[in-house]
Parts: sequence; structure tokens; C-alpha cells
Amino acid sequence: MLRRSEAWIGPGYNSVFTDRAGQDWSAYHAIDVRRPYAEAVIGKDCLVRRPMLTDRLTWKDGWPHVEGGMPSAGPVAAPSVLRK
Repeated sequence: MLRRSEAWIGPGYNSVFTDRAGQDWSAYHAIDVRRPYAEAVIGKDCLVRRPMLTDRLTWKDGWPHVEGGMPSAGPVAAPSVLRK
């Protein structure tokens, strides 16, 4: 489970996948606190932006773990899509 960071709130709706290099990742959505709403407004309601984020997973005692327990503060290296 990820908790909020200073840059991202509400992380959730995750999926776990393994890239072609064998590294495990979590793909999930979160809200950017600097830009939480979409440009488009429907009626009086604002649309909340929830961009997709990815972070590398490590395993500790059989459980998946994202470093720091919260979304990365900046860009991370992309999952490997090339064959070994």
C-alpha cells in the first residue's frame, strides 16, 4: 500500500507487472497536488486528473515494496521492453 507524498495524493488502483528484464513494477494512479484538475469542466463539476505512475517493486519477506512507501518524487527509469 502506498501512502501520499508531498507531490502525489490518493495513490491507488494498482496493477503489478514484470518487465522483460524480470523486474517487477507497480502501475497506479494518483493525483498531482500541483495540478489536480483537468482543463475541461463539465457543468459545475471539475474533473480530477489521475495520471498513471510506475514504480519499481522490491520484495521483502515475500511482500512487494515500493522504495520509501510512497510515489517517487520524480521520473524513474522506464520498464525494460527489450529482450535480453
